[in-house]
Amino acid sequence: MKVLKGLLGVLVTSLVVLAGYVYWLGGFPVNIKTLPNSQAPSAENWQQALSTAQTVDYKLLQVGRIVMDRNTLMQGAPDSYPQRYAALPVLSHWIRHPQYGEFLIDAGFSKSFQQSNDGNYNWLMRTMVSLSGIKNSLEVPLNLHLNHKVLQLKGVFITHFHPDHSSGISDLPSERLSLPMAANTTYWQSLPIQGYFRSSTTGKLSTSIKAEV
Repeated sequence: MKVLKGLLGVLVTSLVVLAGYVYWLGGFPVNIKTLPNSQAPSAENWQQALSTAQTVDYKLLQVGRIVMDRNTLMQGAPDSYPQRYAALPVLSHWIRHPQYGEFLIDAGFSKSFQQSNDGNYNWLMRTMVSLSGIKNSLEVPLNLHLNHKVLQLKGVFITHFHPDHSSGISDLPSERLSLPMAANTTYWQSLPIQGYFRSSTTGKLSTSIKAEV
């Protein structure tokens, strides 16, 4: 009986710790601070803002794919997918503004996914990927997509910090880039991204990415 109680206690403690970690991975929106962008034009409303809109060049970059159970995302909803497993694209978006230069929206997978299914994930993320049956594959790294353009990038906008949107930042020339959400090194280190990747990746990002926009 004592052994069973001990095992039950360990199980409950493990579940509480895991739940807390997963909650932490979700981020803390109230702590997110954005940097003022002195280059951004000001407008009183959308009509005024769009009245001086300029054409930008755009290219969709498919970096890789994730094969996963789509019904896990649907949580058993009535419109769940009959074909449960599907290869979902991992994307990045390249844009070039005539005045402000070239930017990426999201960064996809890093080159580390060429060697393994879990790329530059940390130990807990590797475990979660293994248990969930998710298959990650890198198709074309960002540097091959961009070719010489990689040196012309001014910054990266991350829609959210899930690994399939942010892992590829570590392959970019981070000493030249700006991340508008990274107000300073301490703030960058506190982001949920710290819970996704190995320390070698997060260490590089936190020390080399500039905060200026």
